[in-house]
Amino acid sequence: RLRKAQSLRGELRRRIEHRPPAGGRRIRHRSGPGAGRHREEKGLTGKRRAVSLRYVIIGNSAAGIWAAEAIRERDPDGSITIISDERRPSYSRCLTSYMISGAIAPERMVIRSAEHWRALNVELITGARVESVDPASRTISVRPVERTPKPEGGDYSGGSAGAPERLPFDRLLLATGGSPRLPETPGSRLPGVFMLRTWDDAEAIIERSRGADEAVVVGGGLVGVKAACALADRGLQVNVEVSSSRVLSQMLDSEAAALAQR
Repeated sequence: RLRKAQSLRGELRRRIEHRPPAGGRRIRHRSGPGAGRHREEKGLTGKRRAVSLRYVIIGNSAAGIWAAEAIRERDPDGSITIISDERRPSYSRCLTSYMISGAIAPERMVIRSAEHWRALNVELITGARVESVDPASRTISVRPVERTPKPEGGDYSGGSAGAPERLPFDRLLLATGGSPRLPETPGSRLPGVFMLRTWDDAEAIIERSRGADEAVVVGGGLVGVKAACALADRGLQVNVEVSSSRVLSQMLDSEAAALAQR
């Protein structure tokens, strides 16, 4: 079974690498040390020439960051663009709870600097949202984001401003990650109700917690438990509401969860 799975995976990889994209162009891979990936296109004289591939990554968190570095390691010539709707450098969302607790300073959230991306010849576009993807023409529509904070929340209106720009790509990676789901409960969108996913969310929670005595965390998964511990570290009395019989129910059995709850 293992040999069969490996054979199928190899066949799928060969088909992907050599499948002609829209317009009949065929992607060819040059093997050997330092060899990059190229696509062929017709020049003004009608002759075909090899040009570097254009990689676009939507998402500036862990998956997008490490994907860009892995691509550059395999392809030193291709153009790589990372697009994020946040106006932040490349940072770790896993550290937001530690920022809330005060265990780390905000500047330690950053895991890849602008200088790092310049050294790798990677373009980072922040404050822009991808509105559509056109697989046929291999282009995406990108528009600048106009972020207007709501009165007391870390949630943003997420409106767009300015004319959209179309960017071409040869390879596109969606690395946006997951988003929290706000329950459709009366009062769930009132000021003082937050979701925790981004740097901006963490800053809004910190601001709201100043002078507060109590907090309620809805959800007993890893993010909820870490948020509860962070708020407790700030001196708040925290209640965690879970729909299952225990916290971390997707990770721990009953015995381990009981130890975690202590």
